[in-house]
Amino acid sequence: MVRSINLALRFVLELGALAGLAYWGWQTGSNPITRALLAVVAPLAAAGVWGRFIAPKAPQRLRDPVRAAVEIVVFGGATAAIVVAGAAATGAVFGIAAAISLVLMFLFGQRGL
Repeated sequence: MVRSINLALRFVLELGALAGLAYWGWQTGSNPITRALLAVVAPLAAAGVWGRFIAPKAPQRLRDPVRAAVEIVVFGGATAAIVVAGAAATGAVFGIAAAISLVLMFLFGQRGL
């Protein structure tokens, strides 16, 4: 049960990372064009890295510890982006949840998924 909850949390966190990067892009841009561009490009870049190297069916899936490091960079970058965009409490909660989920992934042997 707890393992399934962690996998669901992990999926929500992956989507949250994309949303956080989009939020950062919208808040960071100086005009509507740069806002829209950053709000689209930042999450697309993260999704590209995730899909290429981290996802279970990634064509070039990395092995731990490199994979874990890339995940930390993606989730850490999203956490920082949320904080910089002005939502410090949300960023803190997101970062803590991502860290807990990653630790649980190792403890529950879910890294092969």
